[in-house]
Amino acid sequence: MPEASSDRAFFDVVGSRRSCRSFGALTDEQLGSLFWYTAKTTRTLGSWQGRATPSAGGIHPVDVLIVDHCDEGVRLRMYDSMSHALSTVRIDNKPAAHSLFERLNGVVEIQNGAAIVFAAQFDKTRAVYENADNLVWRDAGALLYAFYAVCEGVGLNCCGIGITCSSEVAEALGSPLYEGVGGCVIGSKQAGET
Repeated sequence: MPEASSDRAFFDVVGSRRSCRSFGALTDEQLGSLFWYTAKTTRTLGSWQGRATPSAGGIHPVDVLIVDHCDEGVRLRMYDSMSHALSTVRIDNKPAAHSLFERLNGVVEIQNGAAIVFAAQFDKTRAVYENADNLVWRDAGALLYAFYAVCEGVGLNCCGIGITCSSEVAEALGSPLYEGVGGCVIGSKQAGET
């Protein structure tokens, strides 16, 4: 379990939260803390999952996809909430992955940070609820706020992305089961930022 920053009170973090558009490189430790406090599965009961963010029926149909650059070009990694690990996604459609990165970067310049894309599997919630799409969007909103608050708490910058990238996510992942439902760009603070 990552160490929690105990030098800031909860309401100070909530009151200080703001969108920042400056993104430095992220360490694995920073990503680990961020995902631990936003998306880690902490308990299960059958198919129900408990996490820091609420989800209709504990279904958590929104997966967290990291889109960034590495030496080989665009890289996609998926967060596994059960094992608290990132797995590299095999990219069969490199033009689609590049298009996803460019679309995100065109809205909020990623710089040296990373785009966090919320990839929803609507069918998980549709199997349990009527009018399920509304619930999935609420789940995505709760997750976005958690990212904002935790980024503020651990000293990272965060800015929500004003597009969903619905079809681009499905194409980049090579799966029609996924649809983009928003996300954010995150990064470390630049020198001199508070």
